[in-house]
Amino acid sequence: MENDFVFVEYLSNINTAVKHTFQSMQRVKLRCFDVSSTYLVFGASSGGIYIFKRNPYEFIKLIPSRDGPTKLIAISPDEHHISVVCATGLILILQNFIEDAKTQTQVFNEHEGKQVTYIKWHRNELYVGDETGKISVVSVVVALFQIPSAALMTIVSPIVQIDAYESLLLVSTQEKTYLSEMNSVHNTRKAFQSVKENELLLTGDHHLNTKIFCARPGARLWEVGLDAKVRVTHQFREALSEESSSVLIIGCEEESVLQKTQRDTKQTVPHSFNFCRIYPVCDTFVLTYDSKRLYIFDPGTSKLVYWTTFSSGIKQVAIVNNEFYILKNNLNIIVLS
Repeated sequence: MENDFVFVEYLSNINTAVKHTFQSMQRVKLRCFDVSSTYLVFGASSGGIYIFKRNPYEFIKLIPSRDGPTKLIAISPDEHHISVVCATGLILILQNFIEDAKTQTQVFNEHEGKQVTYIKWHRNELYVGDETGKISVVSVVVALFQIPSAALMTIVSPIVQIDAYESLLLVSTQEKTYLSEMNSVHNTRKAFQSVKENELLLTGDHHLNTKIFCARPGARLWEVGLDAKVRVTHQFREALSEESSSVLIIGCEEESVLQKTQRDTKQTVPHSFNFCRIYPVCDTFVLTYDSKRLYIFDPGTSKLVYWTTFSSGIKQVAIVNNEFYILKNNLNIIVLS
């Protein structure tokens, strides 16, 4: 694959730090993780939250929990809170999580007994969607009379993905994407619009350039305006013939030598490719991944700019700035940029 972009894999002590922490705990399984500018956090089958520092990677602390296995975890944008979804549907918000004596936990039962499918931080609010189509918002309480939790709406299908931009809330199911104007947690619905049938969505970061992308069958993306009208259909079927991408490998030692590698030149993109959840990268590209492969598309040129296969499979991908943390099924982590 020839293009104008260079993709880099950073070798570091991240796997050493993680394995050193978990190697003596054979019964504890990592269920999920998230990454921010400062922290790397893992949720475990024991319910415990394991917090690591980035740069350099080192274990900081364990926050135990008796509320059951962790299913989803997310760090707030200001890094002051960690949201945790338990397998029971309970939502935990951890505050002051670095300070041993001051860690506080708020518990919310709005989705108890249901499978929570997606969580999304937006400013000081956490949006939560579940298998029944119910969407709620959990607010970090900063005022005495502020409502900490409220049900917003219920859609007939399980929630697949949630995104937010300024006062706009976007919610997708397997059949439709909805664009909603949300003035506050007290004003639950104003101008609720359907963007026809689609699967997934994301938005940009700048008001003038903000776009909504909706995944469509057949390797297509809809580009949608803030008026909920489809502007362009991007077709990527021809781009899927590209061979897998090469990567520059940078070691963590001072005298390490740059290496160029291509994981498997014989691999091809499956003909059955369809977009899964999609995420913005560098304000320009769209990232998606499945159980084995990671893809980055450029809607502006309708090109596939990067893709690769991981033989051990992909458990989860987290994005911070322009770095991708790929947690493989063997629990090794690869950092790409």
